[in-house]
Amino acid sequence: MFYFYYHDTIKFMREEFIYPNDTPVRLDTFLAKKLPEYSRAHIQKAIKNGKVLINNIPAKSSHLLVLNNRINIEIPPIEPLLLTPNNKIKLNIIYEDKDVLVIDKPAGLQVHPGLWREKNTLSNALLAQYPKIKNVGDPIIDPEQVNLRPGLVHRLDKETSGLLIIAKNQTSFLFLKNQFKNREIQKKYIALVEGEITKDADTINRPIGRSISTPAKRVVEGKNSKEAITQFKVIERYKGYTLLEITPKTGRTHQIRVHLAWYGKPIIGDKKYRKNKTPELSRHFLHASELTVLLPNGKKKTFESPLPKELSRYLKSLTNYKGVEKIIV
Repeated sequence: MFYFYYHDTIKFMREEFIYPNDTPVRLDTFLAKKLPEYSRAHIQKAIKNGKVLINNIPAKSSHLLVLNNRINIEIPPIEPLLLTPNNKIKLNIIYEDKDVLVIDKPAGLQVHPGLWREKNTLSNALLAQYPKIKNVGDPIIDPEQVNLRPGLVHRLDKETSGLLIIAKNQTSFLFLKNQFKNREIQKKYIALVEGEITKDADTINRPIGRSISTPAKRVVEGKNSKEAITQFKVIERYKGYTLLEITPKTGRTHQIRVHLAWYGKPIIGDKKYRKNKTPELSRHFLHASELTVLLPNGKKKTFESPLPKELSRYLKSLTNYKGVEKIIV
């Protein structure tokens, strides 16, 4: 049973469910199936804000429902997604021509807004500095939707720093997208992982999909898994750590982080895929250090990014430090 009500002219929806099964299931998973018109993120936000009660008690998204649980939900309307320019974000542009620009993204900068309507993302900065880039990208099917990823051909996780190439026009976007699709663009990353890897090099070839229990995470052989290949070689070994150069052959979400965690050598500082915390490092130790690409002007170029200062400092603090950062700058 559900009904709508208005508060300050905003239309809210209220609904009540009785959980009918003996098999426990996560609260957010159950509601996502019952309310397909709302995204899981929108439902989780309502839960986080205390708008979902189980037997009249506020619950968490991970709460496991049991038979005859009564769930009451009060959910706000879905606001239209907008992309607003933000000229306060300064971009570190290391290359630019009439077709593309290459930036060195700092850790902590999200690439594009999600369902939380973030305004401090790379996309907001791009729109401010390059307003003509507004419609560059994949076609938008929904006429009420806007392009949240103007010019973005690939992405980096929020806490991953390093190189990104941006298309400034639609012809360049399609040109670069085709290279990524055909795996013709080479990307290299630097990562510090937990534990000492004995092999000098290895390849991880395991499919990656969404975690059923925690949908925001990816796992090896998860739901709707797709091929994922990650190659790495050892740069240096430390006491309890290994520094790697990584070359992903595919581009799945969180691929490097998931593969290395599955390999038993999670990335230092990774709050999502590593159990041991690293309080002295505010981000994870993953940096997109090199990008080799054929540009729309016909020139093939390799771009490089030095290890950020906070990662270099952390590396120097390790036992048996040998000045390795000089190799990778």
